[in-house]
Amino acid sequence: MSLKKYFENKHFLPQYIQNFSYRNSQIELAEYIKDKLASFESSVIEAPTGSGKTLSYLLPVFELGHKTIISTKTKQLMNQILYRDINVFEEIFSDKDIKIASLKGRKNYFCYYRYFKFIAPNPDMYSDVIEWYKLSKTISEIPYGFFNFSVTEKMTADSLQCIAGKCPYFNKCPFYLQKKKASEADIVVTNHFMLLSDIAMRNKNDMAYNFEFAEHIIFDEAHSLPDIFPGFIGDDVNFAALMSFLKESRYMIDESIYSYFQNKFTYIKSCVVNRQEISNKIRDELEIFFAELKKVAETSFDDDSYEVYKKYRDKFYNIFSTRGLKLIEPLGSSFVLKSMPLDISETFSSSLSKVCMSSLFISATISVNGSFNYFCNELGINDISQKNITNEFNFLSNGECYISKYQLTKFQKMEIYEKISLNAKSGCLFIFNSIDMMNSVYDYLKKRINNKKELLLQTEIDLSTIKMNSDTIVLGCAVVREGVDFSGNLLQYVVLDKLPFENISDVYLRERQQAFEEKYGNSFMNFYLPRAVIYFKQAIGRLIRHENDTGTWIILDNRVLTKPYGRYFMNVLKDVKIYDTLEKLPIFSGGYDGLH
Repeated sequence: MSLKKYFENKHFLPQYIQNFSYRNSQIELAEYIKDKLASFESSVIEAPTGSGKTLSYLLPVFELGHKTIISTKTKQLMNQILYRDINVFEEIFSDKDIKIASLKGRKNYFCYYRYFKFIAPNPDMYSDVIEWYKLSKTISEIPYGFFNFSVTEKMTADSLQCIAGKCPYFNKCPFYLQKKKASEADIVVTNHFMLLSDIAMRNKNDMAYNFEFAEHIIFDEAHSLPDIFPGFIGDDVNFAALMSFLKESRYMIDESIYSYFQNKFTYIKSCVVNRQEISNKIRDELEIFFAELKKVAETSFDDDSYEVYKKYRDKFYNIFSTRGLKLIEPLGSSFVLKSMPLDISETFSSSLSKVCMSSLFISATISVNGSFNYFCNELGINDISQKNITNEFNFLSNGECYISKYQLTKFQKMEIYEKISLNAKSGCLFIFNSIDMMNSVYDYLKKRINNKKELLLQTEIDLSTIKMNSDTIVLGCAVVREGVDFSGNLLQYVVLDKLPFENISDVYLRERQQAFEEKYGNSFMNFYLPRAVIYFKQAIGRLIRHENDTGTWIILDNRVLTKPYGRYFMNVLKDVKIYDTLEKLPIFSGGYDGLH
């Protein structure tokens, strides 16, 4: 049966979605997805902003009634699907008994065991938390931002801290209750980090998993999978968490022993500046750390703490016993150890087959010049149906773009940022490739225009809480390229400091690139360039989100015009009016004596 009626009949989508706009491309997308799901055929789809991706896959999911896991990248997008989009179809298909559930990582859920171990015995220190606990009729997730991080840590458990069936509160554990609910649901909404961790676990131990076998998995924002999945295939030890565990166990060990571990941690941390391979020197220090920890655990820890220690021990030794690049990298005021594979293609495709019958990979930024080769090669899903959806209305044509004709110095860029900030009559988003440049521009602008504009730095705010207005200027790096929707046409200017090529000095990226070249040839054309174009598409996509939006892109990197590969980036901007001097932009109408 055709899905067209849901788009045309006023009693369906037009009734439940305010200002619903009928588009042939949306019907085409929904029909294509239904056909692939019905035949249990996997597919990869690029559907641009405004094509209604979420509605187009939810409609066939509800129509078919198959057990489906829907995964997206962020909790914000999870909530949008759960509390806005799915509600529409629950109304339309109210005659169907379709069970909906969500499942997030353990650290989102309240842990009774840790609460009664660390919070309840200290009423003077945690009186506000205890009062919250007493007043809460039901406790499941920890309210976001309600308590500071150190408090939340004491009443949540990760997979290492959780003692599962041995826990006296297991039968009322919020995580396991939610896991049971998800196992019985027809539609489960989760995030990539939770699901990919589970898929990777299937590769290591097919008996340990959180998600039941599904008929379909839909990966929304699928472009991010090649970068997220490698982190779950190997093993890792987060020393911030390990040191927190030792602090919690402090009452069982001598103060001098605790100080020893603190000093050893501080020394190892001082040896780590950037992400690097674990040297023999650092490995020796780590071996000593765990050898001493073994002595303490065997002589001083209680049974529960010893079980946690064993998990850390096993992960540490797995890092050096499994295939992959052995890395140590800074993480805040701590560091993390990792073993990461250079090629995930075979592991991903084989592990995925253990979780579902068919998969749908969908994103607005997943192809390069119409080709899905890079994405499919990375995930080992080459034998898969492919579809590119074209909007009948080209949103990007609502925008205009300035591209610098010249290679700009850092000082010249600073001047341009200042003049854009002062002339802009609406919100601005400045996207950088490096933290250093971002901070430099922020400090420069803060001295000159801070009293005239609201300057927001990504490292100092929660991006999901930003209320964009005409004086807002947001400065950020990769994190602001995707997942942040400044809707309502209050964002009018997006500035790209440089083309988003990644740092080739990164040790893991360099090794991964070499492995990719051995398999597919020419690493620049087949690895670095496709990734940069996808990131560029994400950055461009921040501006025009709806058909009534307008705005201006300003690109301060002339390689778009001067390098042969520039055409791949220019293809993203096809049909966009391009200016070669800043003063021609409406932002500077009335005259401008700046750089051009």
